[in-house]
Amino acid sequence: DEFLTKYREKVHSGSAPSLNGQCRIWTGARSSNNKYGVVCYKHPVKNKWVTMHVHRLSVMLHHGYHELVASIVASHLCHNTLCVVSEHITL
Repeated sequence: DEFLTKYREKVHSGSAPSLNGQCRIWTGARSSNNKYGVVCYKHPVKNKWVTMHVHRLSVMLHHGYHELVASIVASHLCHNTLCVVSEHITL
């Protein structure tokens, strides 16, 4: 769908390959503690702007979700908090 396509491209264009060649590192805005990438997106159902950690958005897009419940923890298997590779993130 249009939402998934648009934001997959946003995550891809806002990140770059890491030096190790395994991760893609978010190069855009970061959280206040500078630990996680953040992104704003327009929620496709609620039709309002939402700010979230970009690795969570990456997982949503990978699985075709339009929302990821806040109580679900998304953890980096690669231990790189700026990585947006969905296969590196476990729920």
